[in-house]
Amino acid sequence: MRREKNKRRRALIAINEKRVIRIIFHPSLLTLNVVKSSRRDAYYLLYPEQGFCTCTDFFFNNILRKKEYECYHLLAYKIANEKGLVREIKCSDEEFKRFFAKVIFGVLT
Repeated sequence: MRREKNKRRRALIAINEKRVIRIIFHPSLLTLNVVKSSRRDAYYLLYPEQGFCTCTDFFFNNILRKKEYECYHLLAYKIANEKGLVREIKCSDEEFKRFFAKVIFGVLT
């Protein structure tokens, strides 16, 4: 119960700090959903429809421990999306490769 409370608190902080982001590339409308880490030194790529996040918490709990687990990044996205609070960034399709590489390697600023 305490862990769930802490997860919700962290999710709400991420939303308030505008770290829940949807990047839309034009004209293709390709979309990336990310949450910036609390230290702002990494981005976690989300696939909310599949319930997947690239964070280590998700990896250890879902992949290694084989537990059904929703990390705070997924929870933050779910809450922000329901309330219309996901920050949107629009980019051109030409920027996708550079942008995606930066997200994957956690160096996007």
